[in-house]
Amino acid sequence: MKNPKFRIWLPKSKILTDDPGSFYVTADGDVLDINNDLPFDEEPVLMQYTGLCDRTGREIWEGDILGNTLGGVIGRVFHSTMYAQYVVAGLGFSEPLSEYRISEIEVLGNKYENPSLLERLGAD
Repeated sequence: MKNPKFRIWLPKSKILTDDPGSFYVTADGDVLDINNDLPFDEEPVLMQYTGLCDRTGREIWEGDILGNTLGGVIGRVFHSTMYAQYVVAGLGFSEPLSEYRISEIEVLGNKYENPSLLERLGAD
């Protein structure tokens, strides 16, 4: 079994990092600053790697916005506790990430660094 990978978003500082040398995630999901090199005076947003990569080899994380090969926006990736799996939520639908062909999707950005993608999607 692989160890889970995490990244964090610091909203005030607009910092996104998945550097495991910068932070530590406890078993309870708390994020701790390891080297005091991140501005932890704000609440970090924790995201987990899905274990999948898109058609270009880019890792797919919670909070990522996926598109198709035609340039359209499909939806936002999140972990559904109800279904116990990663789900893609689009305009009026949600489907398991496992239903998509990896060869046909790509990460366009994420909801934190690229909020305009959410506007195109019509979501929050």
